[in-house]
Amino acid sequence: TLLGLPTVNATISTSGSPYGQLNSRLWDVGPDGKQMLVSRGAYRLTENQSGKITFQLYGNGWCFAPGHRPKLELLGKDEPYLRPSNPPPFNVQVSDVRVRLPTAEAKARGCISGRG
Repeated sequence: TLLGLPTVNATISTSGSPYGQLNSRLWDVGPDGKQMLVSRGAYRLTENQSGKITFQLYGNGWCFAPGHRPKLELLGKDEPYLRPSNPPPFNVQVSDVRVRLPTAEAKARGCISGRG
């Protein structure tokens, strides 16, 4: 059971616009491949930023059912949820990505369809 704010650590290298953003979505992926959005977040990039970054997604309480797995998606935009970055375009190289999911023990009743 996810309980709290997921934390992302990564190494980045950016070029282009000083207004880029790294958007994240955390999904619950079932054995059948169907996905349910669990959390999301955004990190504002600075011009020519490089090095290690740490940021958190929005907090949530979510029970991953048996056979389900979390998946982190990194995007340059997440519209219409967030307004896209201002032009000009930007590039970001991302490596060494690690995601920490704060957890709590599931109650005896267990999960129902991935929902906690």
